[in-house]
Amino acid sequence: MWKPIPKAMAVALVLLALGPGCATDQVVQHRESLLVEVGFRAHPAITPGQRWLVRNLPTDKVSTVVRKGQVYYVYPDPSHDVLYVGHESDYLNYMLKAAKQGYGTGEWDAEWGDWDAQ
Repeated sequence: MWKPIPKAMAVALVLLALGPGCATDQVVQHRESLLVEVGFRAHPAITPGQRWLVRNLPTDKVSTVVRKGQVYYVYPDPSHDVLYVGHESDYLNYMLKAAKQGYGTGEWDAEWGDWDAQ
């Protein structure tokens, strides 16, 4: 025989089901605010090349991109069509702050390669 679920348990089940998505969004928002805090600049993806990077760089990771001999550290945000772009010093500050806050930066990083060769 079917028994109704207590209201508190139903609320807990709904929160549990929604929790992972919310937690992921919070991690992404935290990561993006941390990137800006350490010196990365948010650039809207306006040109076809920028839009290509937003679509093709690994999401949720900082990638190195070489452009005209200059190394950039790039984090794409496909949901807002934005690239967060920084230099080596910004990236090093990002790694230090992330480590201090208990985030492992290893899973956030990916070497992309030479943009000019793409």
